[in-house]
Amino acid sequence: WPREPHYIAHLARHLMYEDPRDIDGAVKKVSLAEDLPEAKDDAALVHVAGMAHRIRMEQVLQEAIAQDLNLADVEDTVRSDFDEAVSRFERSTQIKPSNEHGLVATIQTVSKLLRQSMRLAGEGNLSTFLTKRSSGFYMDALSLAEENIDLLNNRPRISIRAEKTIAEWNNVYGNTDRVVSDLRALAARHEDLDVRRALCAAIIARAKHKWRSMSQVDLRTVALMMEKNINQQGVRDADIRRWFSAYRNLDTFDETVANRKLIDWHGLSPKSVEPAYYLFAINFLRFLSSQGSREALASEVIRWNSVCQSNRPYGSRSWSYDWLEQGRHGFRLAHFKNDLEGIDPPSMIRGERPADRAILESRLARVEGTIRDYRGPQFASLDFGFNVFAKITPLGRLSKDDEG
Repeated sequence: WPREPHYIAHLARHLMYEDPRDIDGAVKKVSLAEDLPEAKDDAALVHVAGMAHRIRMEQVLQEAIAQDLNLADVEDTVRSDFDEAVSRFERSTQIKPSNEHGLVATIQTVSKLLRQSMRLAGEGNLSTFLTKRSSGFYMDALSLAEENIDLLNNRPRISIRAEKTIAEWNNVYGNTDRVVSDLRALAARHEDLDVRRALCAAIIARAKHKWRSMSQVDLRTVALMMEKNINQQGVRDADIRRWFSAYRNLDTFDETVANRKLIDWHGLSPKSVEPAYYLFAINFLRFLSSQGSREALASEVIRWNSVCQSNRPYGSRSWSYDWLEQGRHGFRLAHFKNDLEGIDPPSMIRGERPADRAILESRLARVEGTIRDYRGPQFASLDFGFNVFAKITPLGRLSKDDEG
């Protein structure tokens, strides 16, 4: 079926990977496949098109190194293929959100870009390389890789390939402290979105994306830098995500400020899951802690939970990023991966080991409600009042007789 889009995609793969390779021919073939009406919503085809541009970018850099050219000689060509590649990886993820290939490929593409560009520029240190470039292109690429790592870390599970890619990415920085120090100095001299994003990316990478391990100084830096980006044209979802991740871990955290920023985020990205989810979560914390006006807070909880569920892709409607934790000053959110490293609450809750029970009791908060709507071992509801419900899994421990 030579006119079918996947025939063209397979042919392009042969041209990319088998000698004698013809990368330009592969790019032309996948461009032809992309233009076919039946191909526009095919994530696999879009991804192959991104790979063709990525491989051509790598080929241009490798040939420039072999011919002892300057980075400036090939920079425009490299940037063009880089932009084409990552835009397609992003689109393939949007078409099929459950697929991690686009996220992983973006991180790998940025890694190749930075490593080979540094070699071509004769720089052995990432910090020097970044701060010497007049364009924000490389800093933006650095931030893009870190943003995709954040997105992978927000998934219930990732492949070994994705874990390996994240581990290898950390080697790009070299001396992370020096990168942070140099970018902090650059950010103090230049009011620039890309510099601020690169600085925050380096701070987050130094902490290995563990927000609670960051000092209050670093958290304040990320919150301040991202707030400046939020107030400028060109703000991205990732800027607001990073602001919230930093702000929620500050000692000066204010639910009202967080709520206002999250509403702005929802206005910017009305179909995104995260702002609606965190508006639900923040209002649920306020609902649990409130002594008055609980009815109004309950309405907000119900509203944002409904928006969140309608925005979630099919198959992940019940997935939640956070668990409820008892903090020093009341309830707080605990990210399933970054804050609860080494703990798997679902399996520990289902198990019978006393040691697991003790860990859960020491780490997570307990809330009380009334059992409603028992349908069997896999479904019942917990009623917190004011029409706020949570799904629970009774297993064999609760029955229809326990309702009420």
